[in-house]
Amino acid sequence: MRRFLVPVLLLAVAIAATFLATTGASSEGSGAGETAPAAATPVMNAARIPEWLQQPESDDALAQAVLGVTTALPFGLPDTMCVTVARDGRRVAGHQAEIDHTPGDTQRVVTAAAALDVLPPSSRFTTEVVMPTTVAVTDGLLEGNIWIIGLGDPTLTSPVGAQRLPAGLAASDLVALADQTAAALAELGVTAIAGGVVGDESRYAIERDYTTEEIEPGRAVWDGDDLAITPIGPLSALLVDNGFTFSDAGATRVADPAAQAAGTLAFLLVQRGIAIVNPAATGDAPDTHRSLATVESAPRGDVVARAVVDPTTAEMLFKEISVRGGGQGDRGSGTVSVFRTIEAMGLAPGIPVDGSGASDANRVSCATLGALLEHEEHGETLRAALPAVADTPFAACAPASANDLRVLGTTAENTVSLVGSLMSDNGDRLSFTMVANNTASEPLGTLLGDPCNTLTAALLEAVAGHPYDPGVDLPPPS
Repeated sequence: MRRFLVPVLLLAVAIAATFLATTGASSEGSGAGETAPAAATPVMNAARIPEWLQQPESDDALAQAVLGVTTALPFGLPDTMCVTVARDGRRVAGHQAEIDHTPGDTQRVVTAAAALDVLPPSSRFTTEVVMPTTVAVTDGLLEGNIWIIGLGDPTLTSPVGAQRLPAGLAASDLVALADQTAAALAELGVTAIAGGVVGDESRYAIERDYTTEEIEPGRAVWDGDDLAITPIGPLSALLVDNGFTFSDAGATRVADPAAQAAGTLAFLLVQRGIAIVNPAATGDAPDTHRSLATVESAPRGDVVARAVVDPTTAEMLFKEISVRGGGQGDRGSGTVSVFRTIEAMGLAPGIPVDGSGASDANRVSCATLGALLEHEEHGETLRAALPAVADTPFAACAPASANDLRVLGTTAENTVSLVGSLMSDNGDRLSFTMVANNTASEPLGTLLGDPCNTLTAALLEAVAGHPYDPGVDLPPPS
């Protein structure tokens, strides 16, 4: 009906314009016998057609281009794949859009959206160093321990970790915390600690990973391959450098992240002239204590942007969402909290099994992913959090015509996914989603191994390469 109506409306506009041009010329003429001047612009020129009349046909052309990615696949778009494309918030193309699929890394968009919804805009994560309220200091010796309390900051970074951190990612400085602590101890006349530095990770349940947790009998939430494909550090409310240590051989997951954080702080304090007798340990801080030092994370939006590209940060946010929803910072209550948060936003939450998308048990629809990118309150932040295509493996197949193209995707066993946004040449905002599952089997097996496979390359070209300017020639209605 729309394809029929648009040409009729265009014809009506042309007839009206012709009539007005004719009557206007006869009424404004200076005398009998004068010939009306020819219109400078023909009445049927595209520039005279209102954009609102062109838009439906332009939307249809975009939809045809996107769904035309089937030409990249001799078997067409399979049932195990979903696609959506939106233009200025309007969905103009969709395939299996409402069907839940396994999203891979794009699950982080769900986690990020939930975090934006439950965390206040001004919120920051805090790490604090404390000592007992009443403690003796004798001849410069503090008779007891000091505690470093982790409150879920996923960005706490040591000097070694800072050297390996990708540029642009949010980081809070453990060195600044050590400087403040040493200064506070010096004011108290402390030159040595009789005890040690103790790490407190009690804000979250102690779950280092989910390789031993079953989502159903015989099926773990994560398996060893998940961690090999998506390196995720051991999870803890007190975490430094994502729970990794570094050497020439690479990064290694630590067994006890809270003890690692306490030990790193102790090392920095010794460098600043504070002698420490006992090795680092873990334990709960006393209920009554005085603060020695505090370091805060970057604002919420920066932490969320890191979570979109960093799976460990995404899992930490998943735990914080659990706490904000009344849970214990465990995966199970995190699932419930994320589900309820997305549902309260008026969207279908799917099944959020983890925060990073490492589990193949996650489920979400392309419709939900696309709606989150276009969400009235959080969409702009989420789109900005997607990495620029130049910083991703998809740079090699990014069309030169793409403006401000930002994408997140994965190419892994059984899953190829892509979400993104860009600006068209005429200033329209576009967002798109694609998830394909069972890609390890035929015929989708050909998509594995290369982020710029035929499907993702075709989708990027269809979205970025389509002409959106109202004045362009559009295909005739069919």
